Amino acid sequence: DLIRGMYNVLSKTQKIALVNMARIIFTANGSSVYDFKNHPMFSDLLLNLQVNFREAVSEFDRSGEPGVVTELTKAHDKNNDLIMMVMPLLPFTGDQFGPNEQRIEKFYELLVEIGYQQSEIDSEIEKMIALSQMFGMK
Repeated sequence: DLIRGMYNVLSKTQKIALVNMARIIFTANGSSVYDFKNHPMFSDLLLNLQVNFREAVSEFDRSGEPGVVTELTKAHDKNNDLIMMVMPLLPFTGDQFGPNEQRIEKFYELLVEIGYQQSEIDSEIEKMIALSQMFGMK
């Protein structure tokens, strides 16, 4: 479980914040939390982060988007390679028609708030695209 191991450097609260970041991105265009829970990548996200969605909902209700940003900023400040851990959230920026502008904007907005430059984000996305093409994934 290489993917799961990647998240071992994060605290439980930071893992919950990543789930809530995916929720914030997905619902940025007005989609419901119910639809988020039915996203094909939702179960993998919870499994990889070893987070129970009820915990994520409870934390989100308590601290909202500012709490998500605060927790992930702490992870970024510790020099964890947080941006690599956030890239698996990219599928949540799309909808049945492809990339969703509102979701993509929210993805960037959150990463900038956490402390990344737009050029860093673009560079990581380009790497992810190149890797997925190299391994025949689209």
